[in-house]
Amino acid sequence: MNVTAGFWRRHNLTDAIEPCENLPANCLGGTTQFTCYEGHIGALCESCDNYGDTWGHKWANTGPFQCGKCQDDAYPIAMVVVVTIYATVMTAM
Repeated sequence: MNVTAGFWRRHNLTDAIEPCENLPANCLGGTTQFTCYEGHIGALCESCDNYGDTWGHKWANTGPFQCGKCQDDAYPIAMVVVVTIYATVMTAM
């Protein structure tokens, strides 16, 4: 069964199709159960893939019914290390 864009269904084995009223663009339609826009999961594609289980990368809420890709964890840690070393060197001078 092909689901029209702007609509969602729980999985391939159901005929129950629901309209995506809050943000129709999140529901891409199609013939698979992954009919949500990238980063979105769950009922009506209104949740973010916070743990990267579906999309292979972590996503977080950026607005109502919107998700944005999270940065790699290594980047903030590296910045803290660089700033700490810089501050230590500047203080020693």
